Amino acid sequence: MHGGVLSRLVFHELINLPETVEQAKSQLEPKLWSFLGVSLLVGLIFSGAYMVLYIGGIIAGMATGFGVGALLNSFLGETGVIIGVILGFVIFFAIFCIGLLWVVARFIIADVPLASEGRTDLTTSIGRSWTLSKQSVTRIQFVLIAANLITIPIVLIPGFFAFGLWANLLGDIESGAPPELGAAFWLTYALVLLFNIAFNIVVLPFWQAIKGVLYYDLRSRREGLDLKI
Repeated sequence: MHGGVLSRLVFHELINLPETVEQAKSQLEPKLWSFLGVSLLVGLIFSGAYMVLYIGGIIAGMATGFGVGALLNSFLGETGVIIGVILGFVIFFAIFCIGLLWVVARFIIADVPLASEGRTDLTTSIGRSWTLSKQSVTRIQFVLIAANLITIPIVLIPGFFAFGLWANLLGDIESGAPPELGAAFWLTYALVLLFNIAFNIVVLPFWQAIKGVLYYDLRSRREGLDLKI
C-alpha cells in the first residue's frame, strides 16, 4: 500500500493535482487487502511465466543445439558440435530473458491503477496494466533495463558482503580453526537479509516513481490524459 502511495503521489504531481502523503494514505487505506491481492496474483503470474519460459527455453535450446550440432558435425566435425551448443544456449537465454522481460513489462504497473483510480479492484487494476501496456512493451522494456542498470551497484552489495563472510569462514576451515558452522551460517543469513531489507528501502521509492511516470505516460498516449479541449 505504501508503494501505491508513492506511485500515486508521483502521478498526481504529473497531472498537476498534488496531494499530501496523508491525503494519499487516507484514499488507499481502505484498499489494503486489494493491494495484497494484486501482489499475490502478479507474483503467481510471474512465477508461472518463469517456469514456462525456463522449461520452454531449455526444450527449444536443446532441440536447436542438437539439430544444428548434428547437421554441422558432418561438415565441421567437433567445431560444428560446439557451434550447435553455443547456439542452443543463445536460443535458451533469448527465449527466457526476452519472454520474462515481456511479461514483466505487461504487469509492471499492475498496482498503480488501484492506487490512482477511484473505483478499481484488484482484477481491474491488473487488467488496466495489461491494456495500457499493449502497444508500448518495447519502450517499457528499455525503461526497465535502464532502471536495473542504475540499481545494479546496490544489488551487488549484499552479494559481495555474503561472499566476503563465506571466504573468511572457509579461510578459518583451511587454517584448522574449528568455526561454529551453524552459527556462522545463520549470522551470514541474518546480515544478508538485513542488507536486502535496506536495499528494498532505498530502491522501492525509485521503482514506484518509475511506475508512476510509466502509468502517466501510458495513459497520456492511449487515453489522451494530458489533452485539454
